[in-house]
Amino acid sequence: MPCGAANVSQRADFIYENTTIQNNIIHQSFKFGVKKLIFFGSGYMYPEKTVNPIKEESMLTGILEHNYKIM
Repeated sequence: MPCGAANVSQRADFIYENTTIQNNIIHQSFKFGVKKLIFFGSGYMYPEKTVNPIKEESMLTGILEHNYKIM
């Protein structure tokens, strides 16, 4: 299956697996007393002015969109 095709052809499985991963991270962070956890949704990892198609190397390479910052 081509890269990225699973999220189109197997949407329910893709969403289930990804939410399971994030829920495990959040639960274990709580369980082990993590004081602060930064959680980025996929769109928030890339700068606002990223050129399409977005490349993985672009992740966290620029200033985040002001509306996405949580303080």
